[in-house]
Amino acid sequence: MPQINWLHLTDLHMGMRDQKHLLPAIKDRFKADLKTLHNKSGPWDLVVFTGDLTQRAAPEEFKQLDAFLDELWHWFAELGSNPRLVAVPGNHDLVRPDAGLLEVMLLGHWKDDQKLRDLFWSTPTSPCRQIVDAAFANYKAWWEKTPHKLAGGKTGIVPGDISFEFAKDGVSIGIVGLNSSFLQLRDENYLGGLAISPHQFHAVCDDDGPKWARKHHACLLMTHHPPDWLTVESRAELRSDIASSDYCALHLFGHMHEARFEANSTAGTPPAQTFQGSSLFGREYIGDPKNKVERRHGYAAGRIEPVGEKGRLTLWPRDAKLPGGQWNFAPSAQEFRLKEEAMAGQEFALLRPLAAPPAPAPQPIFAPGLLPQPPVRSGPRRWAVVVGINSYQTDALQFCGNDAREIASVLRDELGFDGVYEIREDTEIRPNRDAIFEKLVAIRNSDEVQPDDVFIFYFSGHGVQEKGKDYLLPMNASFRDATTLGVPLEALSTQLASIGCKNTAILVDACRETAQGAKGAAASIGDSSRDLLLEAGIIAFFSCGPQDRSYEIVELEHGSFTYCVLQAIREGLGTTVAELESYLKKNVPLVNRRHNKPPQQPYAVFSPSDRGVLELLLNPNRAVTVSLRFNDIQDALIQIMDAYPGKDLTGALVFIARLRTRPQLDGTENQKLSRIEDLVESFQRGDLDEREIDVFLKYWSRTLSRVVSTPQLQPKKPSGLK
Repeated sequence: MPQINWLHLTDLHMGMRDQKHLLPAIKDRFKADLKTLHNKSGPWDLVVFTGDLTQRAAPEEFKQLDAFLDELWHWFAELGSNPRLVAVPGNHDLVRPDAGLLEVMLLGHWKDDQKLRDLFWSTPTSPCRQIVDAAFANYKAWWEKTPHKLAGGKTGIVPGDISFEFAKDGVSIGIVGLNSSFLQLRDENYLGGLAISPHQFHAVCDDDGPKWARKHHACLLMTHHPPDWLTVESRAELRSDIASSDYCALHLFGHMHEARFEANSTAGTPPAQTFQGSSLFGREYIGDPKNKVERRHGYAAGRIEPVGEKGRLTLWPRDAKLPGGQWNFAPSAQEFRLKEEAMAGQEFALLRPLAAPPAPAPQPIFAPGLLPQPPVRSGPRRWAVVVGINSYQTDALQFCGNDAREIASVLRDELGFDGVYEIREDTEIRPNRDAIFEKLVAIRNSDEVQPDDVFIFYFSGHGVQEKGKDYLLPMNASFRDATTLGVPLEALSTQLASIGCKNTAILVDACRETAQGAKGAAASIGDSSRDLLLEAGIIAFFSCGPQDRSYEIVELEHGSFTYCVLQAIREGLGTTVAELESYLKKNVPLVNRRHNKPPQQPYAVFSPSDRGVLELLLNPNRAVTVSLRFNDIQDALIQIMDAYPGKDLTGALVFIARLRTRPQLDGTENQKLSRIEDLVESFQRGDLDEREIDVFLKYWSRTLSRVVSTPQLQPKKPSGLK
């Protein structure tokens, strides 16, 4: 059953007084509880953050926020999720201007001055608008640079207003975030005095909120403040024109630091559902701040499951308690009626019915006594042996087991490898030399791996060059006995070649920084094995060059090489051998530099050069999605040419065909694709005319000389970096 899953966070207040020494314990318990909740409500597609990300919107607080989010996304990766961030600002995410400024005082009369409101919404250069823009400048600068956000957001009138469209498994969700804090410019009680306007809603929804909403199966609304903080007029507009149950499945907000859920129906209308999230880090000063402080910590997960013409809402609220004097997150059973730790919301009508799944193919009828044959395998299959070792007798490592565990998970769960065999201290097959070779022999003898399949051998641990030969060290070996207990890279290459797979690759994250003091340990592996790997036809990636070291990054809980391999897969920038080589060469040194480690330059071995196009780490889901999108565009372009004879869109068709093979587009290509999509959308809406086609063709003729070229992959900021 298709579903959209999210994590709801609010009111972190990064930079709050006393947070520096109080947050670590909560963060530790939060991480542990995320794993528990992920098993029930994941994998998560989105992280919905409803404001007060910082305490005073200072630049240094946004830097601390980035560090927190980088760490959070690293935890997500460990759990097997890669969600995208959607957020709105809260009243702590603005820099308050001088309360004595005329514009600030004028905005204080908002609910009583219709002319002021009209001028604010109609005139971008009005002094009041400029005051608001300046107040949220730091938030806006942070949002534009954060690497975790959902792509494609459309901004609106007030900083922080934004809309997103998210699609998965045939389900489309519209997400609208509106800034409810833009009037809260002074240190006063604004209960009943804030505003959200239909102007904001329509501006982020193509000037027609309801029409935009009905393009999706369901929509979510995000604000920072709950409805009772709005003026009476604004509350009425929120209910009738923005958060109407006709096109809003759930309104998410925070601000009050405690969780609550309501489903209210008026005069027989479908219930409007709202959820107020508990503060992730809240400190409530009751009475005299010196006397009593109440700490509140909580968060929630949510899910929408479309079924036919209905949508089902489920929420998992969590909060932290102090049993035995120690913080512990648990289901919010006191505030909510839960069943198996979850709360079921009201069913709601989908904005458009979910398409029925295709009918199953008719089953063949077999003659008596005949059995059906197994399906013929379509295309090559993919296999991997993944080895990770921490527990060496000397010079133990920290994160090699984690490296191997996550590589195996990604290959199996995200890339859909047919067989992934894990060899670690905590698996059934222990990582000693005999066990590794026995597994490879068993795979060879099984005849499962075919010549055109893909086979990967991954190793994370110690490696050493001894007497001119390269060795990987299993768990019972040390640098001093590498020649007797180690795994010779030469023997490993021979064993891999004997499996008979033409598309075999090894990825070695070895030569770790603790390798010292042993004879020969100063030389890195890989250099002496280049010729034998080329002769065997094996593609190889090594984590560092000769005489270099490979480094573990404590903050990332990975070796920097493996971390970047994982990032390349998740960003879709390491599909082919050549793309992976380019990504690693540019990003591994960047990770080391940002974490104050010495230089480390990975390198690859493969020949002939056409081996670079081998799709070693293809994500079939990503490829299918891109292919379907381009199919739709090409079909629409052909329909336009049929409807408007003489309008030659062949150039655009050829351009789209070329893009199918591209892992990443440059700025010019993105612009050209956007112009094509605009043309197609106009046609599908039924308002395309010849004049618009002529404008497009004129634009296209100016760009005709620009050919699709191989992109220069730019270093991405890895999601675990501070």
